[in-house]
Amino acid sequence: MPSRSAVALLLVLGALFATIAAADSAVMRWQFSYKGPRVTARGVLETAAEPEADGSYRILSITGKRNGKRIVELLPEGEMLTSEEQFMFADNRLLPASPYMTEAGFSYRTSDSKYFNVGHAGEGGYCGREGYREFDGRKGGRYVDFELARIPDETPVATPAASAEPGIIDPG
Repeated sequence: MPSRSAVALLLVLGALFATIAAADSAVMRWQFSYKGPRVTARGVLETAAEPEADGSYRILSITGKRNGKRIVELLPEGEMLTSEEQFMFADNRLLPASPYMTEAGFSYRTSDSKYFNVGHAGEGGYCGREGYREFDGRKGGRYVDFELARIPDETPVATPAASAEPGIIDPG
Protein backbone atom coordinates (compact mmCIF):
# COMPACT_ATOMS: atom_id res chain seq x y z
CA MET A 1 0.00 0.00 0.00
CA PRO A 2 1.41 3.42 -0.94
CA SER A 3 2.31 5.82 1.85
CA ARG A 4 0.05 8.75 2.67
CA SER A 5 2.65 11.21 1.41
CA ALA A 6 2.82 9.37 -1.94
CA VAL A 7 -0.97 9.48 -2.24
CA ALA A 8 -0.99 13.19 -1.33
CA LEU A 9 1.70 13.87 -3.95
CA LEU A 10 -0.32 12.02 -6.61
CA LEU A 11 -3.43 14.02 -5.73
CA VAL A 12 -1.52 17.31 -5.97
CA LEU A 13 0.04 16.33 -9.33
CA GLY A 14 -3.33 15.20 -10.66
CA ALA A 15 -4.93 18.51 -9.70
CA LEU A 16 -2.03 20.42 -11.29
CA PHE A 17 -2.35 18.53 -14.60
CA ALA A 18 -6.13 19.01 -14.59
CA THR A 19 -5.67 22.76 -14.08
CA ILE A 20 -3.16 22.98 -16.94
CA ALA A 21 -5.42 20.98 -19.26
CA ALA A 22 -8.41 23.19 -18.38
CA ALA A 23 -6.39 26.35 -19.09
CA ASP A 24 -5.29 25.01 -22.48
CA SER A 25 -8.85 24.28 -23.54
CA ALA A 26 -10.49 27.42 -22.12
CA VAL A 27 -13.72 28.12 -23.92
CA MET A 28 -16.81 30.20 -23.29
CA ARG A 29 -20.25 28.78 -23.98
CA TRP A 30 -23.17 30.80 -25.31
CA GLN A 31 -26.80 29.76 -25.67
CA PHE A 32 -28.39 31.06 -28.87
CA SER A 33 -31.85 30.93 -30.34
CA TYR A 34 -33.59 32.50 -33.27
CA LYS A 35 -37.08 32.42 -34.67
CA GLY A 36 -38.64 33.71 -37.85
CA PRO A 37 -41.07 32.75 -40.61
CA ARG A 38 -41.00 28.92 -40.84
CA VAL A 39 -37.82 28.62 -38.76
CA THR A 40 -36.88 27.96 -35.15
CA ALA A 41 -33.29 27.25 -34.12
CA ARG A 42 -31.52 26.95 -30.78
CA GLY A 43 -28.28 25.57 -29.46
CA VAL A 44 -24.88 26.27 -27.96
CA LEU A 45 -21.90 28.07 -29.48
CA GLU A 46 -18.43 27.59 -28.01
CA THR A 47 -15.93 30.39 -28.45
CA ALA A 48 -12.34 30.97 -27.48
CA ALA A 49 -12.25 32.38 -23.94
CA GLU A 50 -9.91 35.21 -24.92
CA PRO A 51 -11.25 37.91 -27.26
CA GLU A 52 -9.57 38.81 -30.52
CA ALA A 53 -7.91 42.24 -30.89
CA ASP A 54 -11.22 43.74 -32.10
CA GLY A 55 -13.10 42.45 -29.00
CA SER A 56 -14.93 39.65 -30.82
CA TYR A 57 -14.80 35.99 -29.80
CA ARG A 58 -13.88 33.35 -32.39
CA ILE A 59 -16.58 30.65 -32.66
CA LEU A 60 -15.02 27.18 -32.35
CA SER A 61 -18.05 24.88 -32.47
CA ILE A 62 -21.84 24.73 -32.60
CA THR A 63 -24.45 22.21 -31.46
CA GLY A 64 -28.23 22.39 -31.49
CA LYS A 65 -31.25 21.99 -33.73
CA ARG A 66 -32.89 23.92 -36.53
CA ASN A 67 -36.50 22.97 -37.28
CA GLY A 68 -35.93 19.61 -35.60
CA LYS A 69 -32.78 18.77 -37.59
CA ARG A 70 -29.49 18.44 -35.70
CA ILE A 71 -26.84 21.07 -36.31
CA VAL A 72 -23.79 18.94 -37.08
CA GLU A 73 -21.03 21.26 -38.22
CA LEU A 74 -19.75 24.81 -37.98
CA LEU A 75 -18.58 25.78 -41.45
CA PRO A 76 -15.13 27.37 -41.73
CA GLU A 77 -14.96 31.12 -41.95
CA GLY A 78 -14.76 32.54 -45.45
CA GLU A 79 -16.79 32.40 -48.61
CA MET A 80 -18.75 29.41 -49.87
CA LEU A 81 -20.68 28.86 -53.10
CA THR A 82 -23.95 26.99 -52.45
CA SER A 83 -25.61 24.43 -54.73
CA GLU A 84 -27.99 27.25 -55.75
CA GLU A 85 -24.90 29.18 -56.96
CA GLN A 86 -25.32 31.84 -54.29
CA PHE A 87 -22.46 33.04 -52.10
CA MET A 88 -22.49 32.75 -48.32
CA PHE A 89 -19.81 34.39 -46.20
CA ALA A 90 -19.08 33.91 -42.50
CA ASP A 91 -16.45 35.33 -40.17
CA ASN A 92 -17.50 33.05 -37.26
CA ARG A 93 -17.21 35.80 -34.64
CA LEU A 94 -19.46 36.76 -31.75
CA LEU A 95 -19.61 40.19 -30.18
CA PRO A 96 -20.24 40.39 -26.42
CA ALA A 97 -23.11 42.92 -26.82
CA SER A 98 -25.81 43.64 -29.37
CA PRO A 99 -25.46 43.39 -32.30
CA TYR A 100 -23.97 40.00 -31.46
CA MET A 101 -22.35 39.49 -34.85
CA THR A 102 -21.35 41.21 -38.04
CA GLU A 103 -23.19 40.96 -41.35
CA ALA A 104 -21.08 37.86 -42.08
CA GLY A 105 -22.14 36.03 -38.88
CA PHE A 106 -21.68 32.27 -38.72
CA SER A 107 -22.57 29.37 -41.01
CA TYR A 108 -23.47 25.78 -40.21
CA ARG A 109 -24.71 22.51 -41.72
CA THR A 110 -27.65 20.44 -40.48
CA SER A 111 -28.11 16.65 -40.45
CA ASP A 112 -30.09 16.83 -43.71
CA SER A 113 -27.03 18.41 -45.43
CA LYS A 114 -28.49 21.91 -45.71
CA TYR A 115 -26.40 25.01 -45.11
CA PHE A 116 -27.40 28.14 -43.22
CA ASN A 117 -25.83 31.48 -42.36
CA VAL A 118 -27.02 33.80 -39.59
CA GLY A 119 -25.80 37.39 -39.44
CA HIS A 120 -26.70 40.94 -38.53
CA ALA A 121 -28.53 42.97 -41.17
CA GLY A 122 -25.92 45.72 -40.86
CA GLU A 123 -25.99 49.41 -39.99
CA GLY A 124 -29.34 50.80 -41.00
CA GLY A 125 -30.51 47.32 -41.92
CA TYR A 126 -30.34 45.30 -45.10
CA CYS A 127 -33.02 46.60 -47.49
CA GLY A 128 -34.07 49.13 -44.86
CA ARG A 129 -34.73 46.75 -41.96
CA GLU A 130 -32.55 46.32 -38.88
CA GLY A 131 -32.07 43.04 -37.04
CA TYR A 132 -30.76 39.60 -37.99
CA ARG A 133 -31.16 37.43 -41.07
CA GLU A 134 -30.89 33.74 -41.80
CA PHE A 135 -29.68 32.94 -45.28
CA ASP A 136 -30.13 29.44 -46.68
CA GLY A 137 -27.97 29.74 -49.79
CA ARG A 138 -30.86 30.73 -52.02
CA LYS A 139 -31.79 34.23 -53.11
CA GLY A 140 -32.88 36.55 -50.36
CA GLY A 141 -33.09 35.39 -46.79
CA ARG A 142 -35.45 35.75 -43.87
CA TYR A 143 -35.45 38.10 -40.93
CA VAL A 144 -35.23 36.40 -37.55
CA ASP A 145 -35.33 37.40 -33.91
CA PHE A 146 -31.93 36.38 -32.51
CA GLU A 147 -31.07 35.96 -28.83
CA LEU A 148 -27.74 35.19 -27.21
CA ALA A 149 -26.78 34.62 -23.58
CA ARG A 150 -23.48 33.55 -22.05
CA ILE A 151 -23.63 30.29 -20.11
CA PRO A 152 -21.86 30.77 -16.75
CA ASP A 153 -18.62 28.86 -16.23
CA GLU A 154 -18.95 25.61 -14.38
CA THR A 155 -16.69 25.67 -11.36
CA PRO A 156 -16.24 22.18 -9.94
CA VAL A 157 -16.10 22.07 -6.17
CA ALA A 158 -13.84 19.43 -4.68
CA THR A 159 -15.40 17.64 -1.75
CA PRO A 160 -12.78 15.44 -0.12
CA ALA A 161 -13.97 12.24 1.48
CA ALA A 162 -14.01 12.12 5.26
CA SER A 163 -10.80 10.80 6.76
CA ALA A 164 -9.83 9.30 10.04
CA GLU A 165 -7.15 11.95 10.63
CA PRO A 166 -7.67 15.71 10.25
CA GLY A 167 -5.81 17.17 7.24
CA ILE A 168 -5.49 13.79 5.47
CA ILE A 169 -7.67 13.06 2.46
CA ASP A 170 -8.85 9.48 2.33
CA PRO A 171 -8.20 8.27 -1.29
CA GLY A 172 -10.51 5.28 -0.95
